[in-house]
Amino acid sequence: MSPKVENGKLFRQLVVPEVYRSDVMKLAHESLMAGHMATRRTVYRVLSEFYWPGVESDVKRYCQSCDICQRTVPKGKQVRAPLGKTPIIDVPFRRVAVDIVGPLVPVTDKGNRYILTLVDYATRYPEGVALPSIETERVAEALIDIFCRG
Repeated sequence: MSPKVENGKLFRQLVVPEVYRSDVMKLAHESLMAGHMATRRTVYRVLSEFYWPGVESDVKRYCQSCDICQRTVPKGKQVRAPLGKTPIIDVPFRRVAVDIVGPLVPVTDKGNRYILTLVDYATRYPEGVALPSIETERVAEALIDIFCRG
């Protein structure tokens, strides 16, 4: 889109309605000509034609959640932590690992943006719960649901 003059006003960017933003980010990041560029270049590409409030944080979140980028982009030089002694856990639910994945883009049909994950150390049993937000109350309710099943 080239700059346009209408009624004496110069327009350089098109303001994108919320419903089309994920399409714009997908084209700017994933299209054949975009080639899964990093966040900074994708933001520059979007802003060259479009604008919306929070565009930079939206593009950053979109690029960080890109499945192809997560699988292929090297993650800088990782410093290995020294290994320590870990006790063997043989009683279920004596120790669990809990983590939250997200925010995911696009949001699911039910409005979920995060996944609460839990893995039992003894049995390696995994559990995942979709969450719309990571507010304390929602996470606590999900954990109670997992631990208190009848």
